Amino acid sequence: MKKTTLTDSQQPRKPNEVELRQLAQFIAQQSGFSDDPIKNEAEAARIVSSAFIAVFDDYCTGGPGWFGKLMVMVWDGSPSQYEVYVWEHGKLVRQKQALE
Repeated sequence: MKKTTLTDSQQPRKPNEVELRQLAQFIAQQSGFSDDPIKNEAEAARIVSSAFIAVFDDYCTGGPGWFGKLMVMVWDGSPSQYEVYVWEHGKLVRQKQALE
């Protein structure tokens, strides 16, 4: 059986502090946990700190062709609870999931 290996560009890395802050800000803005923005940011930071997150710097589709940085966040509640984000013009954007 042929050994399967990943290229360097397929290897994920840990998110840096800027990326984690962007993710927490995005979650806080979208969530509406509270009317208080400071409480929203604190709750979002807590969520981010308990999630499993990987960044792929050079993600590339097989076709029709999308290339860029991608972040995957798996919530701590279940492996079926996950989000995928990309950066568009420097802004973090959540990707809609394909229907099963």
